[in-house]
Amino acid sequence: MVDHRDTALLALPADPGRVLVLNAQPLPVGALRDAVCEQGFRPDFLALEQVGYDVSPRVEEGGFDSAIVLIHRSRVLNEVLIARAHNAVREGGAVVVAGPVKSSVKALRKWVGTRAQIADSFAKHHAVAFRFVATGADWPVPDLAERAEDFITSAGTFSADRLDKGSVLLARHFGPHLRGCVADFGAGWGYLSAELMKVAPEVGSLALYEADHAALGCARENLAPWAQVADFKWMDVPAEFGDAQFNHVIMNPPFHTDRAADTALGQAFIQAAARALMPGGSLLMVANRNLPYETVLEGAFKRYERLADEQGFKVIEAFV
Repeated sequence: MVDHRDTALLALPADPGRVLVLNAQPLPVGALRDAVCEQGFRPDFLALEQVGYDVSPRVEEGGFDSAIVLIHRSRVLNEVLIARAHNAVREGGAVVVAGPVKSSVKALRKWVGTRAQIADSFAKHHAVAFRFVATGADWPVPDLAERAEDFITSAGTFSADRLDKGSVLLARHFGPHLRGCVADFGAGWGYLSAELMKVAPEVGSLALYEADHAALGCARENLAPWAQVADFKWMDVPAEFGDAQFNHVIMNPPFHTDRAADTALGQAFIQAAARALMPGGSLLMVANRNLPYETVLEGAFKRYERLADEQGFKVIEAFV
């Protein structure tokens, strides 16, 4: 993420015209307040919306005068964003790419340099940016589609190229005892939900809650055989989930904010799960062994037990 002090890096013309910002962040960018922003990660989307930006999870239109790309962790996704920015900008419009020094921004500058002339490159406050001019035909947009065994995934989503070991361990504890109304918190591209439906025929409804818009789109495809019971909700669970009544919640809660570990995030998921369950309902979750979730489990649930402790992960079942 680019720090608020780095807005000077976004060196567009004095009158940038109609601006597109991809992977937008809620920065105080002054004249860019009227920019059209794309952000598919729900917490950042909400932050942009709250301060008045025009934001959507996907911008399909073109005809912009200039564009800004704030880079992502995923190399392939960054290449996609830059190609889309180039294609969305009119001939002669400026495209600025910015990111932290300790990121792939310099490698991306070389990648762009094989396709266009770099007009400017500058650094400030631990961030780097470069600018090029959109000219010529549209650039080919790399394919984001990936696979994790039989599952459809997308570059930049969690565990896009392989099954997550913790989730696989959790799925081994699914069975026909899980029935009725079930929620999957932090559903990702749908692995846990799909594995649940394979072994729990008495699940009557399944709500998948996920903050990553792209991952949720993959989940729709992976859960197609169970479309009649599945409901897909683009949501920041800790911030937006209110009260609902489920028999069971399954989850492999996230525990990172950007690149830093954030145990409070997983704890917030546990507290939301407790609010979501009917009396007698249960939470079935997996977490890294060293994450300190037991205290919040003790405070939010009547009881809990550890079902497994393998390969650095713990599977916990908790009851309200």
